[in-house]
This record gives sequence, structure tokens and C-alpha cells, in this order.
Amino acid sequence: MSQNRNNRSYRPDTYESRSSSKRKKMPISAGRAVLLTLSILFVVLGTITVVAYQYMFAPLTVKAIDRSASALGIASNAQDDMQETGVTNIALFGVDSRDDSSDDGRSDSMIILSIDKTHSKVKLTSILRDSYVPIDGHGKEKITHAYAYGGAPLAIRTLNENYNMDIQDYVTVNFAQFAKLIDSVGGIDTDISDTEMKEMNDVIWGSETEQARDSQLIKTTGVQHLNGSQAVVYARIREDDSDNARADRQQKVLGYLLDKVEAMPMTEYPALVRTAMGMCETSLSQDTILGYVPFLGSKPSLEKITVPDIKYETDVQAGIYGDAGWVWRYNLSNAGKRIRSFIYNET
Repeated sequence: MSQNRNNRSYRPDTYESRSSSKRKKMPISAGRAVLLTLSILFVVLGTITVVAYQYMFAPLTVKAIDRSASALGIASNAQDDMQETGVTNIALFGVDSRDDSSDDGRSDSMIILSIDKTHSKVKLTSILRDSYVPIDGHGKEKITHAYAYGGAPLAIRTLNENYNMDIQDYVTVNFAQFAKLIDSVGGIDTDISDTEMKEMNDVIWGSETEQARDSQLIKTTGVQHLNGSQAVVYARIREDDSDNARADRQQKVLGYLLDKVEAMPMTEYPALVRTAMGMCETSLSQDTILGYVPFLGSKPSLEKITVPDIKYETDVQAGIYGDAGWVWRYNLSNAGKRIRSFIYNET
């Protein structure tokens, strides 16, 4: 059984080996939201006209940031890597802000999206949210806290300074609005167990108005058709079992959703992307995004890594550490070298 991070048996100064059977699962809800949004764009962007683009991207929130090297903590050698290879790095943040805002809250996921046009590749580097790193002005903390402390600019700076990266832009996806996207494809079908039904109904009973409860409550077990609100509740419940089971439910929901997207007629793409864009905030201008359309439409290959990974960061330690709580500790310099090797094809 997986060790819960809140287990009282942990001592403040002890760690649990990453290679043991008691492993910490990366929360995937918002991270999967990021990847699904990218998948939708991969399917759609190669088929749109400028007029359709303007309609679809109208709900997108664009926020300019100070992109200077000093503001974002970019070292000169990191700038050289980007200039020599032509690779563009963009930070992807997944948040779960219940007020539909992406301005505050911790980032449930942090992903470095690398666009390599020369080799026709898109690369994703996932940084585990509980990585223990220095955050400018806040000492050592979990990396997920950077977004809460200073929004996207501080989160980008934290990535650049700790992993020696050149990241100048970001996209934030808010998982809290995912129900709208599920409703836009007509909901999903999934198998509900008795325990899951009870847990879902507990949440629905406590969160829905009296008038809405009857239509939202799950009436029976087995394969059920879920609307957006029900599907998000299903993906989030965790009281009955482990984080692994919760992750499996989230993967099911997002897998069913992507299946629906891929089966949709092209005429429905604009409305779908418009809904997805309402979940996003970015520092990229609309002209810059439009410039990526031909590349994304060419169906580049997708590669992914996760940091830390016990296969490569052999010094990884994990567990409760002082006031920081449950964290991953590892050599950030070595991790940065692996990330750059992956992104820039360095040997």
C-alpha cells in the first residue's frame, strides 16, 4: 500500500527512499489538463483559417510579463543554448483554482514545453510539484509554491534558476473549468462502483443547490453517462481508496474525453477550442501563437521525461522534511544537465 504523505509516523528529519515500494505519486489532474489541451490543439490547429482562429482564441487571456533575463533569472549560457539550437521553451502550469481564476493558487503541475522545429519534435519535461528548491525571496520550498507566491513570473524564474533554463513565456491551464470542456463534447460514459457512487453523491449533496441535486446525484452503479460537473467530481474523489485509484479515474476521464474529441466532426472544432481557450492564460501574443500553427499542423513527434526520475537522479530522497512537509530532494544541477541534454539533444 502506498505511504500517505500525512502519515504521523514520519519524523521531521527522516526521508524515505525513492526506490522503496512506498512511492509518492505526482498529482496529475491539472497536468493531464495541460496535456489534453495540447492534444486538442495538435488535432485542430493545422485545419483552421485566420477567421476561425480569431473566433476560437477570443476567450484566451493574454498577460504580458517582463521577459528580460534579469527578471526571469536566465543565465547567459542558457541563452546560448536557445540561440544555437533554435529551440523555444515555454512553461506550462496546471492550476486547480475553484474560483475559475488562474491568478492565484499553487501549480498542480509544472511542465517545460520545448518546441524543436529543426527536428520536428515537441518535448515535455514534467517537474514534480514537491521538488525542494530555492525560490527567490522565500528560501527553500516546494516548487509548486512559486506560483502561489508570485504567479507565472516567479514560477518561470524558479525553473530557470534551478535547472539553468531559458524560459520566457508561459501558458496556464485551469482544471477547475474542465467541466465546461466535458459538457462541450456531450459528457462521457464510465463504470461507477458502489463506493464511488456513494463518495460522488456525498460531494454532490454538499456542493449543489437543492434544485440541482436530483439531476446531479448518481442513481445507480455500472456504466453511467456523466455530465461535466459529475465527471469532475468522479475524477477528484479520493476518500475511498489510494491516490493511485484517484489517478486512474482521472486518466479514464481524460482518455474518454480525448476519444470524444478525436471522433468529432471538424465543423465542431472551433467551438471546442474556444471553450478550451477559456481555460487558459498566457504571455504569448496571438500573433506568436498563430505562428506555431503550421508547425503543430505538421504533426511533430512528442517526447516526455519526468524530473526527478530514479533511473537518472540516483541521489533522490523523499519524505517529510522539517517545515517543508513531504518533498523530493535531489541534485538540481545534475537534473538541469539531464533536462538540457533531453531538450537540446546534447551528449
